[in-house]
Amino acid sequence: MLSLDDFDSDIFFNKSKFIIETDAITTVCDIGPSLLKTNSSCVIEANRGYGVSTAFDYLKKIQRNRVVIITITSVTTYKGLLISILEQTGVSYSKIDFTYARVHHLHKSVVHFLIEEHQNKLLLIFNNISETAIRKINFFLELIRSINSDIAILIRIPKKNIPQLRIKRKGNLRPEFNEFIKLEEPSYEEKYSICKEVGITDNEIIDTLVLNSQNFIELNRSIDRLRNNAAQQFGFS
Repeated sequence: MLSLDDFDSDIFFNKSKFIIETDAITTVCDIGPSLLKTNSSCVIEANRGYGVSTAFDYLKKIQRNRVVIITITSVTTYKGLLISILEQTGVSYSKIDFTYARVHHLHKSVVHFLIEEHQNKLLLIFNNISETAIRKINFFLELIRSINSDIAILIRIPKKNIPQLRIKRKGNLRPEFNEFIKLEEPSYEEKYSICKEVGITDNEIIDTLVLNSQNFIELNRSIDRLRNNAAQQFGFS
């Protein structure tokens, strides 16, 4: 049976927004400015629920107009990839002739429009990328490097899709990738901190939540269920 003493009610039932310094946030906020400075590219291996999307959103907030987060759930052609990138960066592509342009020329046009629109060095973050889009991103990276543009790249890939990205060649990083980072699943301490931050004060409840949650997504779902149950029991709307 739950008790009101198990929670800080003012925090727990109000769903206050907060950011804790997870490994994902520390890693992304360290690598982001470095990539922008050097026009480099980096791949982060991290499964869903590791806090990387939250870290990307936080980096975008502090870097303002220099970071664009791109989600590509389904593309079947390279042209489709380029159009999706332009759409999600807010760039008009009406002046680009996709019908007759050679790929290299088309790619230069796309990069030109991106840089012209943002008037600054740009960090493109690819997050939640579909399997069909991964190899096309490889080609995009190769061309980005060939024209030496002011665009840096950060890609988040789950472990199962790492082989498709072809990061390494003969044991070494391919030239279009400057760095590879592997994130581990969230630690006990990180999940414990989240429970404390949302207003749970009972250590037994926290232990149960943390030990039964492999990642932040599972933990947040468990916290939401607990909050709903407690709200019904104590009459909080």
